Amino acid sequence: MEVDALKERVRKLEKEMEKIESENRTLRESEEKARQAYKEEVNKVHQLERELQEAKAEIDELRRRLAALDQENKERLESALRGRGGDKSDIYESTQITEIRVKELGDKHRLDLERLENERVSDIYRK
Repeated sequence: MEVDALKERVRKLEKEMEKIESENRTLRESEEKARQAYKEEVNKVHQLERELQEAKAEIDELRRRLAALDQENKERLESALRGRGGDKSDIYESTQITEIRVKELGDKHRLDLERLENERVSDIYRK
């Protein structure tokens, strides 16, 4: 009878050991998943830090450019107010650009009229 009790106890202990091994396996798998998720999060953080540094550098560069443009505009305004005539070349360039744009639009309009006229003539001959 004592042998049967020992056998039963061994069987229960083996069953408990299998249960513990299964739980241990599950815990190891969960731990590996958690490590992988942590590694991915760390990589994301590093990527975001790099993007943040790049954005800060870009902002600094844009601020420098803005300050330079502000200074340039201030100097141009002061020059214009003093009446030095330093902006005459800008006015000339602006006028020249406007004239070129007007000519381009006129040419486009003329081509559209020619195309419409050709379509009208072609429609007349079809009838």
